[in-house]
Amino acid sequence: MINKNIKSEDLSILDGLQRTYCILNVIEDFEKGSKYNEIKVFNKKRIRAELWYDINITALLYKILVLNTGQVRMSIRHQLEILNIPLRKKIIEIGKQKNVRLKLSTYKDQKSTKDVYEYRFVDIVEALTAFITGDPIIDKTNEVVKELERMKFVEDHSKAKKLYSDEELEEFTNVLFKLDHNLWEKYKEKMKEEDIDGNEIEIKWTSRNEFINSAPILSGLFASFGKALRKNQTNYLERKNKFFDVLNIESEDPLQFKLLGQIIEEEKKTSKKFGNTVRKFFFKAFNEYFGGENDFQEIWKAGTEL
Repeated sequence: MINKNIKSEDLSILDGLQRTYCILNVIEDFEKGSKYNEIKVFNKKRIRAELWYDINITALLYKILVLNTGQVRMSIRHQLEILNIPLRKKIIEIGKQKNVRLKLSTYKDQKSTKDVYEYRFVDIVEALTAFITGDPIIDKTNEVVKELERMKFVEDHSKAKKLYSDEELEEFTNVLFKLDHNLWEKYKEKMKEEDIDGNEIEIKWTSRNEFINSAPILSGLFASFGKALRKNQTNYLERKNKFFDVLNIESEDPLQFKLLGQIIEEEKKTSKKFGNTVRKFFFKAFNEYFGGENDFQEIWKAGTEL
């Protein structure tokens, strides 16, 4: 039944990859030595294999994690990437539909993220999670490890459930791509100023790369966008469009990144958990924006308020 219904290209090895390569190496050695009788004897040997039929993709990924827990420890970020393989394919498809030359860097396939539409995939996962939940603090340890320990993960995620709707993912990618395009046009390079000696120095936190390549910044911003969307869709759409209008005005620094850079550097000096501080800062700042504030100097100052 197995041989008739399952093609070899349809099989995925979850556990036993080293043993499989050992078998292939033995056969290759026999073929090199023209030992065809030995190949026949070897191929008749029985092995035990366990097969799962028609397994849901998320349940399959879960089993990969479980089967590898006793081996080399996987980083939490790597686990998040594995658990969201279907999401990665979906985002790539959306990028093609929008004619966006998208590049997603992963743990196994690391790529440059220095140009427009180039991202670390795990940062996008965190930003999307923040957008869906409206919460800037993504506890990766709690999200993966504790769920696996309680075995609740299988119950919640091995079914055909999705943690996001197609509409939510579409809106998220629309904002991401438009934000990145505008930041690339306006803040491609770090802004510069002269120090007291007249030397030109770069201002931190004033470039597209520093903004888009920061998981805390993206999480804080998208948590606020997601919260605003669920609170009042009409207001959300109006304020979102106005935000991009501001980015498009003819000004060297429409978002007041010079002030933003100074504020973040000051926060960095006193913060014990800088990542969470940045998440909360951008969440509060954009909550102020969606509340009706238009002056980005005031918006950034609001991000520091308790």
